[in-house]
Amino acid sequence: MVCLRVSDSLLAASDVSVSYLQCGPGTFSVGDNVTCTDCPEGSASDGVGVSSCKECDAGKFANTTGRTSCQDCAKGTASSKGAIKYDAVCVYVCVCVCM
Repeated sequence: MVCLRVSDSLLAASDVSVSYLQCGPGTFSVGDNVTCTDCPEGSASDGVGVSSCKECDAGKFANTTGRTSCQDCAKGTASSKGAIKYDAVCVYVCVCVCM
């Protein structure tokens, strides 16, 4: 099988018996639809031919569409799952010790 880059979000794969199109990293398509859609903010996909994007884990964020990975919050900060914007969701974590 040979894979050729057709565009930023669409990959063509072919061999002797099969020809088909798959969406590239940072995008997804539903069912047999070859229309590629960017992963929404708060999610990412590093795979090819996926039907959905993975929501960012807690402590990470994706502030733009079409991400192939989620970014880590700065050290000492945290975010909830699916965070979309660093300055609004990566907040400092305070630990209180009661004695």
